[in-house]
Amino acid sequence: MLREEPEASRTGAPARLSNIFVRTTIALCTALGGFSAQADIIPAGTEVPGASLTHLSIEDLMNLEVKSVSKKTERFSDTAAAITVIDSDQIHRSGALRIPDVLRTVPGMDVAQVDGRQWAISSRGFNDLFANKLLVLIDGRSVYTPLFSGVWWDVQDPVMEDLERVEVIRGPGATLWGANAVNGVISIVSKSSKETQGLLLSGGAGNVERGFGTVRYGGRLSEHLTYRVFAKAGTRDDAPTTDGSKPFNGYKLAHGGARFDWEISKETLLTAQGDFYEGRMRETYVNSIPKMPPATLLTRGGNALSRLTHDFSEASQFQIQTYYDETLRNGGGTYERRRTFDFDAQQRLRMVEWNEVVFGGAYRLMDDNLTGATYPKLVPPTSTTELFSAFLQDELTLVPEKLTLTLGTKLEHNDYTGLEVQPSARLLWRITPTQSVWAAVSRATRTPSRAERDLRIDTPTPAGTIARLTGNPNLLAGDMWAYELGHRINLGSKVLFDTALFFNRYTQLRTSDPNGAPIPGVPPIIPVTTRNNLAADSYGIELGPRVNLAEWWQVRLAYSFLQIEAKPSPFAKGLDAGQIEGRSPQNMFSAVSSWDLPGDIDLDATVRYTSELSNLKVPAYVEMDLRLAWRANKHVEFALVGQSLLNGQHAEFAPSVLNTQRTAVERSIYGSVTFKF
Repeated sequence: MLREEPEASRTGAPARLSNIFVRTTIALCTALGGFSAQADIIPAGTEVPGASLTHLSIEDLMNLEVKSVSKKTERFSDTAAAITVIDSDQIHRSGALRIPDVLRTVPGMDVAQVDGRQWAISSRGFNDLFANKLLVLIDGRSVYTPLFSGVWWDVQDPVMEDLERVEVIRGPGATLWGANAVNGVISIVSKSSKETQGLLLSGGAGNVERGFGTVRYGGRLSEHLTYRVFAKAGTRDDAPTTDGSKPFNGYKLAHGGARFDWEISKETLLTAQGDFYEGRMRETYVNSIPKMPPATLLTRGGNALSRLTHDFSEASQFQIQTYYDETLRNGGGTYERRRTFDFDAQQRLRMVEWNEVVFGGAYRLMDDNLTGATYPKLVPPTSTTELFSAFLQDELTLVPEKLTLTLGTKLEHNDYTGLEVQPSARLLWRITPTQSVWAAVSRATRTPSRAERDLRIDTPTPAGTIARLTGNPNLLAGDMWAYELGHRINLGSKVLFDTALFFNRYTQLRTSDPNGAPIPGVPPIIPVTTRNNLAADSYGIELGPRVNLAEWWQVRLAYSFLQIEAKPSPFAKGLDAGQIEGRSPQNMFSAVSSWDLPGDIDLDATVRYTSELSNLKVPAYVEMDLRLAWRANKHVEFALVGQSLLNGQHAEFAPSVLNTQRTAVERSIYGSVTFKF
């Protein structure tokens, strides 16, 4: 599927990855004969087809069903966590062409565009191009890369019309999802192929979004077997640089795939899906050593996933999932080829009325090859790692319909730091049917990335020296204890208040410290290595009120306050100790107003405020997004979307570890048309 490598690099672990995936998939299909079950992973009733959220009452919103908090279906109102659910209607009415723009109005979620193709996204602080404390899942498949600890947002490109919802947990989710789910979890969930029947054609263009288009078709192979196939492509222009240099940071991406959903019986569902993408990413490194000219990066990848869900009874459900993922990034001195195989199984069991248990285990095998990379360079250039994990969560009903206690822990063994234990306790008190209070205590860890252990990179400093950064194979896992308190209340069918308070204590955070005497030369070289010499406390509040002013008018608000206090150890000598306090906005606010106007016209307006990033010298900004759409009939919709309309351009972030071009976000206007048959 990807570019051929020398024979030596295609033996061993890579071959095992492919063989394991094929054999597991065959075993899953063979096992079907022994099952007879139902399986709506999210039961019917979650979405009202064809209805706008502005027509749904607050009670309906509170009854939305989610899975990310406890790995089982539960009502939004019963979750003992700070969670935001963005459903398909909100996604559609945002006018967003990609996931980061959908996340901008989530309380506590810092979304910053770095350049024409890259994003820095984090929850509750510590944002960076490679935000290392946020886990992102697409249909249960992790897209968190262990190379730099983060997400390559430029290639996360689902068909937006096919998304059922995006679940965002602010706060730790490590007890269920494992290491790196420290400050949050984003779970992107697609609709089943049964819900996307027929033909969809959409496309458009603008001054920044140079052109984009999607074709998707859903059909039925039998009464119980449905499918959909899709292809899409888009081109985004370079973001302007802040220093006036020639920009070279846009991209082109093509993406295709398919999904099959087979209702084998009343109690059993099998889902099989996969996709493939290929892109050309423009990339410019600044002050790199060796000097790297602007280059076009080939990005290519694909994955295949299968999931079997079986309901033994209303009190017992079993799920098994496996996927294989392969990616390539090559060009301009960058080379990374990665293969991942993942196997996961879980069981939900209610033994008595007051006690429900969810437990399971997982295995992941990861193989990478960076032999051709010159910047950044890793030593050794190849690596194979394994991850073993098991989790147990026990939900105890202490007072029926009133008080629920959930205890759980995740045991995870990785090749870098060994065994990590990540427990949690969550308490939910339903004061009244429309009001609840929850509290949680959790521990989460972040596994060191491959780069933090094996990186070799030279970087010029403002002092005229060269910092030679080397990784540390003895780096420890970052550790965090989180204390959370939340309150929800819905006042009739008009108003919902959702509030969360948190205090997080971090230890063993990463620093880059001088390591030995300077090496004489012109210029002199300062040896630097990664260490665990930083601790920090963070605390804040997140507010997410929602008001249905009328059946045709809805307003959603979001406000967050964040304070981070770094506490370097006496051994910390690097710049990191003073930097994390000014890398995330202290205050963020957004207001979304959605109107259903006469004549089948939708109008959506969003105002966003983000306070300054003092460490990155990014000033505070206020921006507005607008979407105006007209449904000509049940088959055709025209839309005009404007993003960042208040300023000609504004900065949102600045590169840190890898010095790419510093750019600004410019005003963007594009039109689109969608046909559904």
